[in-house]
Amino acid sequence: MSKRPNDCVASEEKACVVEQQKKSIYDTCQRTKEEHNQKFVSAFIKSTLESKINLKPSGVKVLNCAPSAGNGIIIRIQTPEMLDTLQKSINDHVDLKNICQARAPKGRNPQLILYDVAPTGEPREEEERNFLENLRSSNDLPCGDMKVIFRRKGRGNLQHWIITVTPEIFKNTKDEKRLHLGFGSYKFREFVDPLRCFKCHKFGHTSKNCSVTDTL
Repeated sequence: MSKRPNDCVASEEKACVVEQQKKSIYDTCQRTKEEHNQKFVSAFIKSTLESKINLKPSGVKVLNCAPSAGNGIIIRIQTPEMLDTLQKSINDHVDLKNICQARAPKGRNPQLILYDVAPTGEPREEEERNFLENLRSSNDLPCGDMKVIFRRKGRGNLQHWIITVTPEIFKNTKDEKRLHLGFGSYKFREFVDPLRCFKCHKFGHTSKNCSVTDTL
């Protein structure tokens, strides 16, 4: 069975991620609410690369270019040699090195599913932040990024939360059967289902992070 790419793309697929340098894009563009989104950043980077990089002389053949889940794009190339050439062309370009940076895709971080989480009624962002902070402190989890990537419906009004964590945090939980939070605890396991967007029907991201404007 062939592997489906996640939002970072598996390393064997000869791909690179091109992301904005911090503040670079917004220092050169009008700061409006509409521009501060992934769709704008991806389109800006793609159009900038097209205006600055001539692929034909270098022999680089791009198979696909798509928005990434972060502020950038994923470019799939035909061969590893072409990939090296493109990354060097981007990172060494005098007009591009302060705007964007090309790098190898990162590996997929582990994911956990926590069962039967009761909603608190707080705004979603605040609810998730408070939950993760309390989860970290109650279980003495090491430093590292934790993020709720989506939720699934559970029994009644309960929800199952899917959380992405760093390998260090995952290692810290692998021998546990429950994660504690205050005076309660949650059953959990590693989440290995492939992410699929039911807006564009592609794998690697959810509809919440989808940049496609029209539902397929």
